[in-house]
Formats: sequence, C-alpha cells, structure tokens
Amino acid sequence: MKKKLLWILILGLIIISCKQRKTEMKEKIIKTNGIELCTESFGNKKNPAILLVAGATVSMLYWDTEFCQQLSEKGFFVIRYDNRDVGKSTNYEPGSTPYDIVDLTNDAISILDGYKIDKAHFVGISLGGLISQIASIKFADRVNSLTLMSSGPWGDSDPTIPEMDTSILDFHSKAGTVNWTNEDSVVTI
Repeated sequence: MKKKLLWILILGLIIISCKQRKTEMKEKIIKTNGIELCTESFGNKKNPAILLVAGATVSMLYWDTEFCQQLSEKGFFVIRYDNRDVGKSTNYEPGSTPYDIVDLTNDAISILDGYKIDKAHFVGISLGGLISQIASIKFADRVNSLTLMSSGPWGDSDPTIPEMDTSILDFHSKAGTVNWTNEDSVVTI
C-alpha cells in the first residue's frame, strides 16, 4: 500500500512538473551589415525552425511569449525578432530610413545565418508578410513555407482591389509613441 501511494505521489509530481514546464526563451543579438538585430528563441535548435516576422514599427513582443512557447513545445525552434528601428534592434533618427524592404528581407536571412539555420518556416504579418514573400523569391532555398497574415501581394497592384481608405491612413499617422523596449507598454491584456 505504501509503495502504491509512493508511486502515485511520484507520478503526480511528474505530471505537475510537466504542466509547469515552460520552454526557456533566449535572447541573442545578431550583428550583420553594420547593424544589430535583437532576437529571442524558444525550443531546441535541432527542431524545424519558424521565423516570426512582425509588421512595420511592431516589436517582436507582438508574438506572445506563450504562443512562442506553445509552438516550441509542438516540436519547433521558434525565433522572433525586432526589425530595424524597433525595440532593441538598431534604431535611426525619426524620419531617417537608410534602408529599404530588400534590406529588411536580407536582415531576416541574416538571422537564420546567425543561428546557423539553413531553412525556416516564415510567418509574417503585415510588412512582415511582405518581407517573407520577398525572402521566398530571393532566397527560395531558405524558405520551407509561408504563412501570411494581413499582407497583400508584392508587385504591381491589382486594379480590382480597392485602395485603402484615407481615413485609416490619417488615423494611423496620428498614433502616439510607444516604448517598444518595455513589454508592459506594448502588450495589454
């Protein structure tokens, strides 16, 4: 009877410890082309990689830590990062953008290089979707798959797709400044 209770106790502790286990997050700065890109990774580097590419002016914290942990616990090595001019990555003076979309795409590939990853599943939202599309064209051998959200096609616009409402552009042009290095000011629950 005592042996049976001991085994039940041990099993219970194992179950509790597994439920409480969270994948460790590691920060890494990738230095490339005279800039620094702040990244965070989750999971085992030997697993298939997912590169999470955020939109314009959006911190890597857009990709919720719990979401990244869940992906890693499903068997993926997850990387999220701050694009240039966002968060802990290299920032420039306001109004100064000495880079273009191709540079941002090259940054994404440099992150894979920094982790010594040959290929990744690209997941991009908004501008991150455009970066991911360009990566799949310029670096097809580095992209396993694309998942695009809130992102239009790259290239000439389709005349059958309506233009963006100017009131939306006006609204966003009046947005306040956010401290992207402070997770509490970026993420609200």
